[in-house]
Amino acid sequence: MRTYLLIILFAIAKLELNFAREYEVCELVDELYNKYDVPRDEIYKHLCIVKETTHEEYGIYRIKYYWCAEYDGICNASCDDFVDDDIADDVECATLVLQHEGIDAWLLSDRNCEGYKKEVDTCLERVEETSKSFGNSYDIDEYGDFMNHTHYASSAVATTNSFLGTHFTILSFALFSCIKIF
Repeated sequence: MRTYLLIILFAIAKLELNFAREYEVCELVDELYNKYDVPRDEIYKHLCIVKETTHEEYGIYRIKYYWCAEYDGICNASCDDFVDDDIADDVECATLVLQHEGIDAWLLSDRNCEGYKKEVDTCLERVEETSKSFGNSYDIDEYGDFMNHTHYASSAVATTNSFLGTHFTILSFALFSCIKIF
């Protein structure tokens, strides 16, 4: 009985781990600009939030629970919607919060985030150069790199599921509690 319980709990933990997606800096910048139409002069704030915010909340932007729909917050999505691979709702929510409360809603300031402007410009220049090389379009392989395999960053900027640690902690606690019972 205990073996089956262990297998089930580890399977659930593995499913949780598979929802996280890792972004390289320029990959995220490109996606914000080209897929989600975040204005070029606003992308640095998004990048700053993703890279500088360290508290455990929901999703890539560390969305606070009181911004979620179930708490009548400013965002049109539930907290659980922010911990999957699809960042569309995360971007929409962060954009709304930025418009209404500004960058200080994440306990950051424009001064803290200024340095990310250059990083965004560098990434977008590379995207534009690459798109010119491919005739105003570019292909991305299954790893999110341009087909010429230009690699933009040495480390990932963020994962989409920053709430993952808490889920795994809860599962671990449940697992060890069950072991004590048996």
